[in-house]
Amino acid sequence: MKQSTSKQVLTIFYISLIVNILLTVIKLTFGYLYKSQSLLSDGFNSLADILVSMGLILTMKIATKAPDFDHPYGHQKYEGVTFLTLGFVILLTGGFIGYDGLMTIINKTTSIPSKEAIIVASAVLMLKLFVAILNYKGAKKYNTPTLKADSVNHISDAFVTLFVLISVALYHLTGLYIEHIVSLIIGIFVIKTALSLLKEGLSYLVDEVPSVEFYDQVRDEILKIPGVIQIDMLKMRKHVNYIYIDAEIGVHDYLSLKKAHDISEKVHDHIETTFENVLHIMIHVNPVKEKDMEYIKLNNGMLIPMVGMGTNTFGKIGNEFGGEINMDTKELLMAYDNGYRLIDTAIMYRNEAVIGKSLKETKIGRDEIFVTSKISTKGLDFNHIESIKNKIDQSLVDVGSYIDIYLIHHPSEKNEENLILWNILIEYYKENKFKAIGVSNFNVEQLTYLINHSKVKPMINQIESNPSRWNHEIIKFCIKNDIVPEAWGPLDPVPNKDLLLEIGKKYNKSWAQVLLRYQLQRGVVVIPKSHNNMRQQENINIFDFRLTQADIDLIEN
Repeated sequence: MKQSTSKQVLTIFYISLIVNILLTVIKLTFGYLYKSQSLLSDGFNSLADILVSMGLILTMKIATKAPDFDHPYGHQKYEGVTFLTLGFVILLTGGFIGYDGLMTIINKTTSIPSKEAIIVASAVLMLKLFVAILNYKGAKKYNTPTLKADSVNHISDAFVTLFVLISVALYHLTGLYIEHIVSLIIGIFVIKTALSLLKEGLSYLVDEVPSVEFYDQVRDEILKIPGVIQIDMLKMRKHVNYIYIDAEIGVHDYLSLKKAHDISEKVHDHIETTFENVLHIMIHVNPVKEKDMEYIKLNNGMLIPMVGMGTNTFGKIGNEFGGEINMDTKELLMAYDNGYRLIDTAIMYRNEAVIGKSLKETKIGRDEIFVTSKISTKGLDFNHIESIKNKIDQSLVDVGSYIDIYLIHHPSEKNEENLILWNILIEYYKENKFKAIGVSNFNVEQLTYLINHSKVKPMINQIESNPSRWNHEIIKFCIKNDIVPEAWGPLDPVPNKDLLLEIGKKYNKSWAQVLLRYQLQRGVVVIPKSHNNMRQQENINIFDFRLTQADIDLIEN
């Protein structure tokens, strides 16, 4: 706690102490003079409050001391010891008040309170409300557990005084004498306050864990940091009103020591900045071998990853498809760090140069990354082949010296035009500027035409495939004709996730992981898209389980 804050908190405690002394004198004096048993009982309660205030002042002075050689983590836990001591003192006070009220009921002894007791009780209530509000606002402003506890104590005292006022007023208005019952209620209230203090004091001493909600928030924030693949261990413990965190994070084993350390520093700074109550987070870094990516062989013998990353909104302002290009590669580099090696772009996406920039910035070898790009038949002048080649040449300039996979993005309604463009792609393929070629959004009839009129069969057909539009027929045709089907938009839209969630419970997987796994098991490459680090990791973590045939039947039906 800052020195200035400590002084302000102590000022509130000194004011509370002065008011408690004044209240004790007023209650005990006038309770005796006006023969009000409940006012006397409340006076003994205020006497205990004096001890509370003195104890809290002492606690604050000790707890706010700077860490030293014997106390490297500071002195905050003295608050827990003080809370326990004060809790026991107040518990004894409450027991005494309650016992006195109970004996009065059993022995049927009464002392009739005078009307003046009403005035005294009203004045006491005003003072108590003042102190309660002062402590409550201080607790909210300074987030100090001592003020919070004292605030609870004063609020309960205000209720006690209100009971006293009601009991005295009720006697003089109706003749009903209930002061002995009120004394018993006051005793119960004081005991309740004492138990609350004891519980809070214990929580400061036994390293109690914070809430599940807070745990989840910290976990999610850690996973947002690029380069963090997984969390192997996450432990937390309360240190009075602060929290210590111990975390083990997993990063790729091929990273240098400095790179791994940089990731851990980013996690450290992000968590301590995001959560003001986190006093310190200790981070241990574990090397993680890249998950066993599954590959599929194209009909030219080339192996490609079965999970890729769609990028039609990457490198753009607002992550919008039509957004202005800003050349931001941060999320692409995050995808590489998360294990993605198949990257999908297109001329239509306007971000081929962003992909090319990311390939230069990553430390992963160019031969390990498979870039897919596409050219649409829309707007092409098939009477001027050079204009078409100029577009393709620009793709090569933007991405780099070669492109791994090049596709016809959208088919023309005229099969003859599709064939013209396909033959141009074959030309580049033979020149080794493309490692593989294929098509996108082609139906069975359009594919059949190309197969029958060309010596080079398409190696890939990229199509939409998700629960709203599985495209079973075209996928079966592709597989039968040795053309790899590739699904764009595999997670959108999904109208009903309940079945997928139920299947996922068996494997401790999300609905999205179940859906992507289904596509892989039927031979379909998937290219989900996400700008979120945690989602990227989730979408690629699908190689450690297999769906049963029963699961597959449920999904398909």
